[in-house]
Amino acid sequence: MSNSTTVKVVTLPKRKADGSNWMTYKERFLNNITKQGLCAQLAGRKVKPGEPEIHTDGKTYLPSGSKPLSDEEADAAWEKADEWAQNEAKIREVIYETVDQTTFMQIKNEPTAAKMWQALAKITEGRGDTIKVDTLARLQTMRCTEGDNIPEFIGRMTTLREDLAAMGSPVEDTQFASIIRLAFSSLTAEFKSSQVVESRELDDGGPRENGGNFKA
Repeated sequence: MSNSTTVKVVTLPKRKADGSNWMTYKERFLNNITKQGLCAQLAGRKVKPGEPEIHTDGKTYLPSGSKPLSDEEADAAWEKADEWAQNEAKIREVIYETVDQTTFMQIKNEPTAAKMWQALAKITEGRGDTIKVDTLARLQTMRCTEGDNIPEFIGRMTTLREDLAAMGSPVEDTQFASIIRLAFSSLTAEFKSSQVVESRELDDGGPRENGGNFKA
């Protein structure tokens, strides 16, 4: 029985709404499901067992069954049905907690966890090339402006680069360096401009050679 199985959602990354981290998300998700022993359930190989039914004669039967179940058989059948439902809920909960609201609304009505996972994969993998192009465009058009937290800004750039690498479209070091220079170009221009202004102010009234206006 797998009643003690617990899926730890907190260890998984969120799937980004644009699907740019799909490869990383998919690998981590499948590894988590494998570790929890739910692969067969996710693949749809576990057939939903029939839930016992109480007929008008007061006895318990399996669906379409003609022979009444003993109390032990009924308990075992209920336990088997509960186990399947619990495993379904565990997989669904992981997906629910790691997708955005829009995606959730697209997949929530799938009849099984296996169908839900297939729908999520289809939504994302069907946009593979588009996601790559969009992610690269976002990286190339990032611009750091005055007031931005520079370490955080570079961290966001690095994350996009890692997403592209995970999608099979790595950004080489030289290309990334060029993108970074372009991202900081406006700050560099502002810095140079301020240096020119400072220099002119010094020329107009600042200290001069031999002490400027100071007379010994």
